[in-house]
Amino acid sequence: MRIVAAFGLFIAAVAQQAATPPTAARPGLRSQPALLYDEQHQRLLLIDGTYPAVQRGSSEVWSWDGTQWTLLPASGLAPTARHASAAAYDSRRHKVVSFAGRLGKAEEIKADTWEWDGTRWQERPDTVIGARDHHMMAYDAARGRTVLFGGGLFPRRPGLWPADTWEWDGERWSQAATEGPVGRIAAMVYDSQRRDVVLFGGVGRSPGPGQPQPNFNDTWVWNGKAWRMASAEGPAVRDRHAIAFDSKAGVVLLYGGGTRAGQLDDMWQWDGRRWSQIAVTGETPGKRELHAMAYDPARGRTVLYGGNHDGKVVDDMWEWDGKQWTRVQY
Repeated sequence: MRIVAAFGLFIAAVAQQAATPPTAARPGLRSQPALLYDEQHQRLLLIDGTYPAVQRGSSEVWSWDGTQWTLLPASGLAPTARHASAAAYDSRRHKVVSFAGRLGKAEEIKADTWEWDGTRWQERPDTVIGARDHHMMAYDAARGRTVLFGGGLFPRRPGLWPADTWEWDGERWSQAATEGPVGRIAAMVYDSQRRDVVLFGGVGRSPGPGQPQPNFNDTWVWNGKAWRMASAEGPAVRDRHAIAFDSKAGVVLLYGGGTRAGQLDDMWQWDGRRWSQIAVTGETPGKRELHAMAYDPARGRTVLYGGNHDGKVVDDMWEWDGKQWTRVQY
């Protein structure tokens, strides 16, 4: 399958580029990490992803304060380092919620839920969702729920990828819907202005041996009760892209991604009704996929980190101020 082969190449690329874990100065090479905004401490948090230490050790939590990266200490037991997982920041309880993903050299797929309160990891006992990876998560601040959708079930299993929606209330997972977007690996973010979770594009499971995986460019919104397809037009079909919600401008921002033809470097915005392409001038992050993006409201910047750029896993960081991209020197 194309998505599985692609991730295998990314992992191999990381191993070739670095033989040691990240230093204390920076998170290092990563593809598909989770990048979250910690409202309590007004900082960005980065965890997991494919990186040199992915086959050993525990999950690391890095913070970015706008000037430097800091590896945050964690006491007690911590989850095993993983990739193809998902995480969200629960701003009501001030906790990072992390679920499942692939672990270790054998790439074991887990069904575990962990929470990080700023100093300590705690494993939660609820595993009702079951093992999966490449799923999406976003925190619905209006309802105080972490929303999880879809993902992939690996190794290959009969049928389509899961198209179910789950919510975490801080104590347990509950299934919120079984209808909505077709099962896929995509990108999802919470729109705090319209109080919707927005999902765009992605890639689905191959319909049969030797057949290509379908790509999508539809836009769906979750209002806490049901999914609604908000648009079937906009950016070209893609997966491995990243989106973030700019609360100052009131728009969802999308950058890059990939298709069977290669990586993309276009940028778009969603205003709740339609997509429009942003004409970017000057230097940009370039063609890129499997990167992470998050909006920092304290500084009014959308931050992009890492990913795969021109066939290599990278550790560069960029900021979008609403008009142009600037490469961050750190």
